[in-house]
Amino acid sequence: MRKGYFLHKSDFWVKKFGFMRLSIVLLSLGLLSDCAYFNTYYNADKYFNEGVEEFSKLKDGKITISVRKKFDSAIEKSNKVLIKYPDSKWSDDAQFIIALSAFYKGDYLSAKKKFEEFLSKYPSSNRSPELQVWYGRNLWKMGEVELALHQMKKTARTVDDDALLAETFFTMAEIFREKNNFDSALVYLKKTTEVGADYDVAAQAQFNIAELYLQKNDIPEAIANLKRVSRLSPTPELKDEMQILLSKIYRESGRFDEAVELISAKLNDAQNEKIWGDLEFQMALIYLAQKDYESAQSRLLQITEKYAKKPVSAEAYYHLANLNMTHFYNYEKAQAQFDLIGREDAKSVYLLESKMRSSDIKHYFNVKKALVSITEKVNQIQKSLLNPTDSTATSINQDASQQEIKKAIEKEVAAKQKMVDTTAVFSDYYKNLYELAEIYYFNFEQTDSAIIQYEKIVHSPLFNKMIDKALYALYFIYDKGNDTTSAKFYLKTFKEQFPKSPYLAFIENREIVLLDDEREAGQLYQSAENLIDQKPDSAVLIFKRINANNSATIYGEKSAFAVAWVYHKKLFNADSAIAAYQRFIDCYPKSVLLKNARSEHDDLAALFASQQTTPTEQSMKEEKLSPPPSPPLNEDTESDEREKRKDKPQKPAPNNLKDEAENAR
Repeated sequence: MRKGYFLHKSDFWVKKFGFMRLSIVLLSLGLLSDCAYFNTYYNADKYFNEGVEEFSKLKDGKITISVRKKFDSAIEKSNKVLIKYPDSKWSDDAQFIIALSAFYKGDYLSAKKKFEEFLSKYPSSNRSPELQVWYGRNLWKMGEVELALHQMKKTARTVDDDALLAETFFTMAEIFREKNNFDSALVYLKKTTEVGADYDVAAQAQFNIAELYLQKNDIPEAIANLKRVSRLSPTPELKDEMQILLSKIYRESGRFDEAVELISAKLNDAQNEKIWGDLEFQMALIYLAQKDYESAQSRLLQITEKYAKKPVSAEAYYHLANLNMTHFYNYEKAQAQFDLIGREDAKSVYLLESKMRSSDIKHYFNVKKALVSITEKVNQIQKSLLNPTDSTATSINQDASQQEIKKAIEKEVAAKQKMVDTTAVFSDYYKNLYELAEIYYFNFEQTDSAIIQYEKIVHSPLFNKMIDKALYALYFIYDKGNDTTSAKFYLKTFKEQFPKSPYLAFIENREIVLLDDEREAGQLYQSAENLIDQKPDSAVLIFKRINANNSATIYGEKSAFAVAWVYHKKLFNADSAIAAYQRFIDCYPKSVLLKNARSEHDDLAALFASQQTTPTEQSMKEEKLSPPPSPPLNEDTESDEREKRKDKPQKPAPNNLKDEAENAR
């Protein structure tokens, strides 16, 4: 029935319009269909290009909500093309847009899957060579450095387009540069300038060559290569960076007059307004190099006022904080300035360090406050010992009345209790002194202030069980400073007063076990920090180990935060970052880093909630890493040293100084 109806209708249209006319009508209907899905692809491409253009204008690389929405729209439109028109000639382009949009958004895991999906579905696409380059970059961003290099080398062997080959070499150079392999980076940057001389990437590569020679402290080569950038048609932005780099080269080579002259000329030219902040910052660094601290402070403060909420302002606050730490000794200002770095630039390279330094300063104030309180008690006890009002050594007369015997016993018990309290007061006093000395030496790098505190311990004989530890610290400080006379003096004193001390045994290279687990935690924490940039996965494993075995220590707390930070900022693993931040919030509700952890956690959660792709907040699987077995403590070890503090224990100088001794040997 339906078939006959269809034929009847077809005959009607053929008779009415003729065969040619009917063909034109049907073709028009097909073109309308083509037009519909082309419009969908066109909109996807439009949103993607707008997103890339806006992204390129982001100086700090921090993606904005507006840019993210562009890429989200590009992905949405491209998915419509793939779902409704999977066999269309634009399907590979749509897949390409989806993969690159995920990359620009920083969703590298999703981008990796989309890149691999493209390579599987469209191996013959003309987009394939370009996508191979982006795939390698994505692996690099994920921290898969060796895989990224392998992918790039593979691409370089197969690509026959000079522009893509230049991009491939340039990316390889950037990877080697990140690994601090400057020689290999220079090789590939030079290859970039050779094959990509007609493209913008060549000028950037030549500029990077100049930067690397500066890092290698080869000033003549740095200047010579910087001059060559002009031959490669640099962009206006790169021309600005050239001026900044030239002033930096002059400054770092000690050619201050030339640097000041260049900067002053550029600051007086309105055409350079975009880089005034960076130029003023270079001027401030010149003042610092000349040890003109007042002028440096004045210039840095001006930068924070004139260029607020910009990366250069964050850099200025970092140097201001360090000035107040090491020269003006205004720790309150330093702490406030460290805290402002993240507010000025959320992606500042100084962000993690500034948070840790702020935490150290807060800890310093807590120790100082405790020391002031305990010192008052110590002074009162010392005064009472020098001017006793009554004798506590009276014997009990057994022939006395029961009432007199009771009073005598109560007096004796009170005297013993007072002695116990006195011992505890002095123990806390010396521990706080020692902790303050460690803060000065290890955190603030103020050796003279540390020595003063260690000397106080050494010259305080009352109820003091920490003299040998302080002597140990003083010996190594002077030994490290090549003050052999002072080092020998303290070593001789050590041998005379504490011949059986485990610290002396260590100095004499005898078998010894140091007293506190915090030494290992501190050493591991330092090694993990050194791995963050090059091997973030390994850094995470070490931080987790520290947290698992030393959770109650300051290193355990810092490591818990560091795990979340590395997942977030280095590995770009949103699931693990959110879970790690939450774990830190749960485990350390009184931490000075709590506010930072909560802020990062909430920002990440909100970001993914807005995309309706919020990662599941699942608990991180803690690696069960067993610490090395701890040998028994020395028999002379005090009981209070044997007990592991549940609060934040002090960081003993010997434990940290051991590294220095081993390095010296």
